[in-house]
Formats: sequence, C-alpha cells, structure tokens
Amino acid sequence: MNRPSQFQLSPKSLALAIGVSESSMKRWIDQGQLPVHITSGGHRRISFSDAIKFIRAHKRTIVDPSALGLGGSEGTESGINQSELVDILKAGDSAHLSNSLLQLYLNGHDLPTLFEALLPEFRLIGELGLDDSRYISTEHLYSTTFAKALSQLQLYLPAVGDMPIAIGGTLAPDSSYLSSLLAETVILSTGMRTMNLGGNTPITSMLEIAEEFDAKLVWVSVVHQSDMYAINVALENLYNTLQEKGVRFVVGGPALQSSSTSHSFLEKHNASLHEVHQLASSLVSSN
Repeated sequence: MNRPSQFQLSPKSLALAIGVSESSMKRWIDQGQLPVHITSGGHRRISFSDAIKFIRAHKRTIVDPSALGLGGSEGTESGINQSELVDILKAGDSAHLSNSLLQLYLNGHDLPTLFEALLPEFRLIGELGLDDSRYISTEHLYSTTFAKALSQLQLYLPAVGDMPIAIGGTLAPDSSYLSSLLAETVILSTGMRTMNLGGNTPITSMLEIAEEFDAKLVWVSVVHQSDMYAINVALENLYNTLQEKGVRFVVGGPALQSSSTSHSFLEKHNASLHEVHQLASSLVSSN
C-alpha cells in the first residue's frame, strides 16, 4: 500500500488547499520553489511530501483540506484548541484526531507542541490510581485512540531515503508503546528514518539493531519500571557504549517525569519531545 506521503497532487489541488490561484502555484513551480514530476501525459504533479514541506516553509494555512484528500470542507483553526483536541481524544475518534493533528502540523505547529496539548490528560488518568474502576478503561481508550492517530499521522510524514536512521523502543520488561510511538513520530517529522522496536525491548537488542543498521540515534522510553536505580545504571552503560560508537542517545518517558527518587544519569539526560526534535533535526542538518 502506498503511503499518503507518496501521493501526487495537481497544482490546482494544492492551490485550492491553501487558497491561492492556480496561476500563482504555477508561477512558484516555474521559479523552482516547488518540485514537480511530469507524468507520461505531460501533466505536472506534486508529491504530498513536497507539498507538506512547501506549506510549512511558506507558512501557508490549509483552507480546504478536502483538496488534499483529508476530508472535511473547512480547515482547522490555525491556533491550537486544546479543549477540542481533548474532546476528540475522549470520544475515541482516532481518524478525527489524526486529521486535526495533521492540519495543525501543516499550518505550522510543531508536533511536540501538539502532543503536549494532550499529554496532561494521561497524567490525570494516572492520578485516578489502579484501584479506580475508571483507570483501565480510560487509559486503554486514550492510549489506543492516540496510538492509532499517530500511526495514521506517520503515513503523511516524508520518508527521506538517504537520511540517517534512528532506532528505539520501550525498555523491557515494560510492554507500553505509546511513549515510544510519540518519540518516533517526532523524529520522523524531521526527515530521519526510524525503526521502532516497540515495547519490552532489551538493551542488547537495541545495541544489535543500532549496529546492524548503522543508526545515528537511539531513543529509549521509560514508562513502567519497578527498579529505577537499576534502570539508571543500565541506561548509563548503554549511553557510554553508544557514545564510543558515535551514536547519539536520548531517553524520556512518564516514569522520568513522575519518579521522586534521584538518579543522576536519568536526571541529566531526561529529554522532552522538543529536545528530541532538536537533536534529530541537528542530525538531519549535518547529514
């Protein structure tokens, strides 16, 4: 199945999407501001990936998402409406959530900021406690909805074949996947390629895959861990090993936000999604 990022748009469709004339779009193409492919019939076509780059680089607003095949007849407001995003999450509507996040991303918002508009809801769930009957059902609904939305959103992010690879996952014995999926999506948005090893990933597996695929970045998500002291030691050893190989390392996750104990390595290297984005962007720039 083709990724949406590989779809082809006509200049007219892109012009309709951002509310400009087709002649303006053709002029920008002629000026070299937007790459096009010529079909066998002699028609100009724009890849969805190039359209995304153009829209964000020129700070254009999506006024007709249906012209991009996103559905809906009106664009999402350019500003982030946190309560609206939260309501979509609570309704369990992953398609609507993915569409809203994509339109906001196209309108110039970075993914870490968008994701952080939703993360407080997950912290509120945690405050319910395991004994609360609402905890499991609510946590599963939110996590599944968000994860589906992220998976759909990833399909629209440009896949750049010659960019460095980042690999990562959630540290064993934890099977959680949402935190790692958030990190992966942020990294993908910079143009890097990714390999998400998912939940319950041993450190040895991360090292093996990183070496096999010549990864330039390794991310680790820490969500549910009973022995944070052991995790601190293990990740410090992983960091030192990767540093010797010239591989950058980043760690984050809910457990590092909520842990009340002091672990020097984790405190020093705990990264926000914004910092993950900055690191990945720097690797892309230096490629």
